[in-house]
Amino acid sequence: MENHLTLEQDIKHLNDRNHLCLIYEKDPIEQMHSFIPFIKQGLENNEQFIYIADDLTVKQLYHILKINEIAVDKEINKGALKLWTRN
Repeated sequence: MENHLTLEQDIKHLNDRNHLCLIYEKDPIEQMHSFIPFIKQGLENNEQFIYIADDLTVKQLYHILKINEIAVDKEINKGALKLWTRN
């Protein structure tokens, strides 16, 4: 029998040679169930996360991260989290 991991467990097992390609049909919010654990794991590992706003605005992502219990202001202030626009 195969060992089936949840998406969150799969994300926790990613290393520096892995990546995610998150595809959605209509609404970029569809990505968030995968995206949030990926960001949390990276920040827990003292990695830097840079988001370049495209389909979601910086303001929208900021709010989504906050409601998903990510200390956005703290992470931004220490330089671990950067929320940018394309410009």
